[in-house]
Amino acid sequence: SEPSFFPVNSIDNGMSKEISILNNQVANDKNLKLLEEISRQIKLQAKQFNSLPDTNCLITIPVVFHVFHPEGDKGVPLSQIDYAIADLNATFTGSDNDYKTVNSIFDSVKSYARIRFKRALLDPKGQPTDGVVYYRDKQSGFGNGGTYDSQIASCAWDNFKYFNVYLMNDLYADNTLNNSGVCWYPSVYMSKIGTARMVYNYVYFGKGGSSYNNLEFNQTFTHELGHYLNLRHTFDGNDCNGEGDLCDDTPPTNVAAAGCAASPCGVPINGENYMDYNASCYKNFTKDQNARMEAALLDPSRYSLWQPENLIATGVASYLDIKSCISDSMFLAFSKKVIFESIDNNGALELPTIVIHACAGAVFKSINLELKENIDYSIKNLPEGLKTSMVVASDSLTAYFYIVGKSIKHEKENSVDSIEIEFFDSAFKNTKANEIRNYKTKIAINYLDPWKKTCDTPNLQVTPSSSWKYFETKGPIPRFYGLWYNSGSYYLENYGRGIITDSLNNDKVVFLPEGTEIGIHSSWRTGGKQGILYSTSYNFLDAKTGIVGFRMQAGNDFYYGWMRIKVSSIQGVTLLEYHYNNKPNESIIAGSSCESSVDVKEIKKDNVNIYPNPANESINIELHEELNMIQIINQLGEIIIKKEYSNGIQNIDISKLPQGIYIINISNQKGTISKKIIKE
Repeated sequence: SEPSFFPVNSIDNGMSKEISILNNQVANDKNLKLLEEISRQIKLQAKQFNSLPDTNCLITIPVVFHVFHPEGDKGVPLSQIDYAIADLNATFTGSDNDYKTVNSIFDSVKSYARIRFKRALLDPKGQPTDGVVYYRDKQSGFGNGGTYDSQIASCAWDNFKYFNVYLMNDLYADNTLNNSGVCWYPSVYMSKIGTARMVYNYVYFGKGGSSYNNLEFNQTFTHELGHYLNLRHTFDGNDCNGEGDLCDDTPPTNVAAAGCAASPCGVPINGENYMDYNASCYKNFTKDQNARMEAALLDPSRYSLWQPENLIATGVASYLDIKSCISDSMFLAFSKKVIFESIDNNGALELPTIVIHACAGAVFKSINLELKENIDYSIKNLPEGLKTSMVVASDSLTAYFYIVGKSIKHEKENSVDSIEIEFFDSAFKNTKANEIRNYKTKIAINYLDPWKKTCDTPNLQVTPSSSWKYFETKGPIPRFYGLWYNSGSYYLENYGRGIITDSLNNDKVVFLPEGTEIGIHSSWRTGGKQGILYSTSYNFLDAKTGIVGFRMQAGNDFYYGWMRIKVSSIQGVTLLEYHYNNKPNESIIAGSSCESSVDVKEIKKDNVNIYPNPANESINIELHEELNMIQIINQLGEIIIKKEYSNGIQNIDISKLPQGIYIINISNQKGTISKKIIKE
């Protein structure tokens, strides 16, 4: 929908939207029907013993928070997140004071759980993290369905290793800022495509920072976690005689949020249950609900999260502290099983190396010793050009597995997921290899296609009669942008993402000279309102066409780009083209061609000499290395001369060009440089 300067209010805090989303999943996800049979069996077992869960053996789920706030970690500080996690765990343990005050008629059925949540301390590459990724922008809409799937997936950490929580203010991109949260039931499909998630409003989250500090209502966070673990609303179906939430120990109710001690169906409801909508008195789960959550942990979309190997790989548990109730057999914990090609794109693999921990009683055979390939272990399907080595650390419980060299073939199509490491008896002390449950383990190597740019010419125009147009960037980093006309002014809707304006404190867009390097050293305006292209008080760009620098983020990486925009207060504003660098954290040259290299750093300016300058009839370009493209660009950003050359001295006729300043872009596979010339 069209943007607005003014937030709107929501009467129900998103209740109807969440109900609709979850009903749709139940109707269309076959996985949930299979999960219901598991839930039924688990509930029958729980009823047989009628006991509370054994919390001597806890189940832990690693969490990563993707925070979209204009002020980043100042807006949602780590202390706010930690308060929310601690409160979440208190509700799951029944250790908060509210649990003790549950209506006494439910004393026999109220329950706590053995499930806990921790911020991840290792990222998917095995690097240290605090389990939080900060985006200094106003991303919205991740509570919506398929329209945003590609954007969500580009931000996600592996859904089979991490529970992904997206914190933002506008969940459905409708400028409604008091929707609380939404979360989906277990879904293998969503986990595979990277969209399994909770989307939650940071104003109802934790304490301090951007929270409203409504600590009772903030336990809606617990409510949403219930959905993640397959709990349904106690009022599901709105029917006094229906199946309700499929839990026998929650009395039926035909209405949401009837009250903390209401009787809408003739008997008292458990209005204090986390899965109702009485957010002023959240207090308890029930035994049947706990059984359903235990069953959900066995679903393939949730099972891998809490396995001991994953707890070690995500840093939420130590390889020295795995209890027998968590793992009843010896195992190996790998710091990562998916390795990416190095950013250098030369066939070498990224660091750090793989760390392998021997756990639950397994011990490597000796300290400070190299394990020998084909003697202590074997490796199958390793790409040509790579070789391995493995060294045991001084604790005899840790081995460092190195994959070195450069792959001969390293296009994306050469990626492989069937590399098998098999350990032999000789690798271990007093243990046979096959006594270790994953002595055979598969790992994957993902290669990258050669770095390039994503370029498109959307030719998107807004006028007073066609006031709102948006587009999603193509390529590996899909993000929405838009052009907007409102009350005589034209705007670039950037959703608070980085753009280059005339100062860090306002949103007046500036045009960059051709040849400007756009990157880490540029002055980025983040978290602001829409970029101003034209207004009665800012008409500097009127009747001009120029380049706007923009920046996108995915994880902790930035992707730099430029847009060419035509501004006319009379005819409207048109986005002619955009380019961005697919190589993360690499600068891009304003106005450079899509065919030029992504790397702007490797061509030395000393290798190019242009004379005379100023010039009248012709210029000489002296090239000291193999260059394959020369472009001359006018002040409107139009390419007026484009030629291929080899090294040496090239003479170019400029006699027919109008007087003025021109940009010359010179590029090859190493990169691009730009120089100005003056035509007299």
